[in-house]
Amino acid sequence: TGFPNWRDQDGGKLKIHFEPGTGYQYSGEGYMYLSMVLKHLLNTDWDGLEEVFQKRIAEPFDMTQARFLQNEYIEQHKANPYDRQGNRIDLLLEDSITRIYRQSFRAPASLHSDLVSFSNWMIAVMENKGLQSSNYDQLFKKHSLITEESNSLFKTYYTLGFFHPDLLGTNIYINGGNNKGYTSWFALD
Repeated sequence: TGFPNWRDQDGGKLKIHFEPGTGYQYSGEGYMYLSMVLKHLLNTDWDGLEEVFQKRIAEPFDMTQARFLQNEYIEQHKANPYDRQGNRIDLLLEDSITRIYRQSFRAPASLHSDLVSFSNWMIAVMENKGLQSSNYDQLFKKHSLITEESNSLFKTYYTLGFFHPDLLGTNIYINGGNNKGYTSWFALD
């Protein structure tokens, strides 16, 4: 899209950094816009979008403990957050805006899952389940070159949701993220 990650990191105004479709830049705000479009098209609210996720993704892939909106089980069992120095972050001491943010449907930042549920999704993706093959072709298609060969030992591309390093003898797709106190990373081959 050319959008920044978040407009508040870019002076508060939404700026297009390049012609959409011509480059790569991750945009959490872009994923939020996409979720708002889905909410509008499905004529629902955030709770309803959670229900759609449960019905179309979580249930078919046996993701029994995966949710965008936290429930009591997730609140009791989720990992504790830590800062970069290894100090535990006490979520109860955070300001009310941060607590509301953590309880909101945030497409780029709020999927709460346990290892088994997320692994079930990863296996389904590796086995091309849940989407038509033409949609998987689009999901894994190289859309944007991230690194030039002169700057790296190999080229890395961005697909629709994954980093794809072009490593000889592999077919690796990687994604990850971080938010205050949490970091995640996974790879599919």
